[in-house]
Amino acid sequence: MKTSVVESITQAQSSAIESMLMVSKIYLDSTERLTQLNMEALRDSFNEGTAALCALTGVTKGASIKDAQSEIVSPMFERALAYARNVQALTADTQDQVAQLANARVAELKKAVKLSA
Repeated sequence: MKTSVVESITQAQSSAIESMLMVSKIYLDSTERLTQLNMEALRDSFNEGTAALCALTGVTKGASIKDAQSEIVSPMFERALAYARNVQALTADTQDQVAQLANARVAELKKAVKLSA
């Protein structure tokens, strides 16, 4: 049984709205995760910066300052790399979810076209 043009348009509009809501939810969830990651990074950076300042204020010799700086920079660099990896993983996950949604939508459209033909 063929559906009418009005029913087809209504179904397509409903499906499009549902897809947009799903994309919005994906991006909202990703933004929430990124905000949480940023807050954790900010808190850790503040704590490390405070500890570094305390360590440097207790140093009086030139050689000791270089040693203290190298001990401080290495963990901060590692944390920055971990942050970059987390952001990349979050971005890849979000892109994957949107791609899956788009593929499902295209499959639905192909199926609908075959049924209406």
